[in-house]
Amino acid sequence: MKKMLLLFSLCFLLLSNAKADFVIDNFDSKTIGQTLPLKAWYTTDGTGTVAADPANASNKVVNVVTTNWDAILKLTVTLPAGKKLSDYDSFSFDIYFSANANDENPNYKKMFVFIDDEKKFEDAEYPKQAEMSTWTTKTFLLSSLDLTDAEKAKNTFTIAFGVSTDKGNYYVDNVKLTGGGDVTPPPTTGNVTIDFNDKTIGQTEAMKAWYTTDGTATIAADPTNAGNKAVNIVTTNWDALLKVNITLPSGKTLANYETFSYDIYIGTNANDENPNYKNSFVFLDDEKKFEDAEYPKQAEMSTWTTKTFSLASLGLTTTELAKSTFALAFGISTNQGNYFIDNVKLFPKADPTTEIEKLNSEIRVFKLQSGVGIICKGNQTLEIYNIAGQKITSLITKEGLNTIDLSLYGSMVIIKIGDKRIKVML
Repeated sequence: MKKMLLLFSLCFLLLSNAKADFVIDNFDSKTIGQTLPLKAWYTTDGTGTVAADPANASNKVVNVVTTNWDAILKLTVTLPAGKKLSDYDSFSFDIYFSANANDENPNYKKMFVFIDDEKKFEDAEYPKQAEMSTWTTKTFLLSSLDLTDAEKAKNTFTIAFGVSTDKGNYYVDNVKLTGGGDVTPPPTTGNVTIDFNDKTIGQTEAMKAWYTTDGTATIAADPTNAGNKAVNIVTTNWDALLKVNITLPSGKTLANYETFSYDIYIGTNANDENPNYKNSFVFLDDEKKFEDAEYPKQAEMSTWTTKTFSLASLGLTTTELAKSTFALAFGISTNQGNYFIDNVKLFPKADPTTEIEKLNSEIRVFKLQSGVGIICKGNQTLEIYNIAGQKITSLITKEGLNTIDLSLYGSMVIIKIGDKRIKVML
């Protein structure tokens, strides 16, 4: 079935590996007439029934019929083993509105999204959700849903979505998450990710320490999601840190990279009243490149937190920048440590040879494989137009490198920043 893609929400993402989709349900395995649950105030507020696709009778979809507001389809999701919601980039589904004798404007409604009955999205006003009698894909970047750390860590959850109407009669199909499951990355990106999911529970990892008895690094279940693996760091002496060996993609050196990051989780610790107030360290090949001062708060308790270091701030030498193979040691220094690390990452710089335009000292635009990279100093308002001059979306950039996938919009778009317009051809 040919369907029109409507990008509902767009925000900036750091460069990432190619990804694979996870289909929550396309309903083809269901039986015509089978009923599915709704999130609703009362059981009489509506029905979700497997039916023939109104545009293709050989395809199966869900017909949502409602007689009260806030009745929307609700599906239970179990992600593949080792995956959590934060491994995915976006949530999408297809929606079809046909003529409705009870409603003159059945496609002008508020859209809602709930995770485990917690509202994560609600439209303002009553926008046009789709053209009539046309399958349309609604896409929500998960970063726009303001998920909590607990929600991001979930492997099993319910997701409820659809339009709120007391006269509803519409169809839903192809419910999916995109961006999960790393596939071989394009060679030009140079991303590096170590997430420990290929390891075995109980396996030990290397540490940088004064003595071998100073601590252990052991593959363990993620304390917030048993389906995910992380490294549990337990220390009995200061300066005992996780140590990982990294080999960059062919042709890349540290000089090609912008940032280093990892996720850390610090739970309650019977041996330490303040386990999250420590000094953080980073070593490259056993040379100290970063040390905190004055024992700052490293993270909220019992919450996965990403620690990010600009490589420019680490004072790397020319010799270090030229390395393609090296060891990174990092974490917090404590003689009573018991915390977790996951998702060790290096993100590359934009390639200066692909620069499209330098607008001023604060904004530079680069050509990427499927879009553009924009380096900003401070937040900037950015608008994207199609070649006909119609605005597609408006965005706010963040400090540093922002990337925009423009592959959905055809071979050419116009980007407007302030009074400047840049034509980009893919």
